[in-house]
Amino acid sequence: MIAKRIAVLTLGFVLSIFLITVMTLDVGHGYRGLTTEALEGILKPRVARTMVEQGNEKQYLFIGDVHGMYDKLMDLLNKVSFESSDMEVIFVGDFITKGPDNVKVVEWMMEHRDKVQFVLGNNEFSVIMCALNPEVLQENSAGTDIYKVKQSHLEVAQSLSGAQVEYIAQEGTIVLEVDLEKTQQRLIAVHAGILPMDYDFSTHHLNLKSTIFSLTNMKYVNSYDNMDTSREKKGNHWQRWYKFWDAEMEAHEEEHVTVIYGHDAKKGLNIRKYTKGLDSAAVKGGKLSALLYTYDSSQNLYKEQLVQV
Repeated sequence: MIAKRIAVLTLGFVLSIFLITVMTLDVGHGYRGLTTEALEGILKPRVARTMVEQGNEKQYLFIGDVHGMYDKLMDLLNKVSFESSDMEVIFVGDFITKGPDNVKVVEWMMEHRDKVQFVLGNNEFSVIMCALNPEVLQENSAGTDIYKVKQSHLEVAQSLSGAQVEYIAQEGTIVLEVDLEKTQQRLIAVHAGILPMDYDFSTHHLNLKSTIFSLTNMKYVNSYDNMDTSREKKGNHWQRWYKFWDAEMEAHEEEHVTVIYGHDAKKGLNIRKYTKGLDSAAVKGGKLSALLYTYDSSQNLYKEQLVQV
């Protein structure tokens, strides 16, 4: 049986983006005055949940930050024999910007949309912002916008067709939860990170409290205020977000929840017991990293395999 895909918590992200996109794409003027703070205020974090039922032994390939490196992406997919396998690909964000072949990456994703899911990274969010409001760079010349939209984001937005931007906005999610029912494992894909407060241990599912900005940008968390996240370490009381997640999972080992993320190229490949960091700086000459999950019937377990090119 194929996996059932269930969108949960809120459709605010998709519907809001869709309405704005339809009215602004290819018009040339966009939403003047719209900032990423305002856009984030309109939108609500969206979770997509994939329920993997008994009898489904599909493989799942989680791919780190591609950043427009189309050739590396093709090498990776060839290495795992994607075309000849029953496999679903999940990108953990930042699949565009910085690299040379952003359009080709999105084209491939759209051509294989029945076998592709993805979460949005901070760079996709900035590209969507530029598509909606091409004048955002001039309007935010003071550099106060939290997403720090750059000229490169505008150039990528202009290189993509309206249909491609709409695809990213409509089909992207902030967090993806893969519920492997037969083994009681749960795999959570998010771009930057997630916090214990975002997971409801009574329902065994996500219940997001973090903002879109935190989910797509966080690296550190304030020990004195776990709602306060940052890309930079601001002092000794700031710790990596995954240390908070690790501590919570140690107390709830029966949950079997693993977070798979990207975003942190400086830290690099970071495979831990409960979290798997896959940004190995492919766009800067490093390897493109992925985790392949395959069902092992002898142990009734989805086992992970690191794949790099």
